[in-house]
Amino acid sequence: MQEIGQTSHTDSGRLDGLIDDATAELDRVEQQERAAAEATPTVHTLQGTLLTDIGRLLAELRSGHIALTS
Repeated sequence: MQEIGQTSHTDSGRLDGLIDDATAELDRVEQQERAAAEATPTVHTLQGTLLTDIGRLLAELRSGHIALTS
C-alpha cells in the first residue's frame, strides 16, 4: 500500500519485493492459523475469509504490476 497513489514512478523491483514479502507473511499467518485450534469455528471462518481476500488482493496487485511492466 506504500507505493499506491504516489506521484513518482514506483520502482518495479521494490514493488516486486514488497509483494513477495507480503505473500510470505500471508503464508506464515495461514500456517499459524491452521495450527491454532483454540479459536471458535466462527473465528476460523472469519480469519479464513480475511486471509482469502488478502491473497486475492496480492494476486491482483501482482498481475496488474506484471501487465503494466510487460
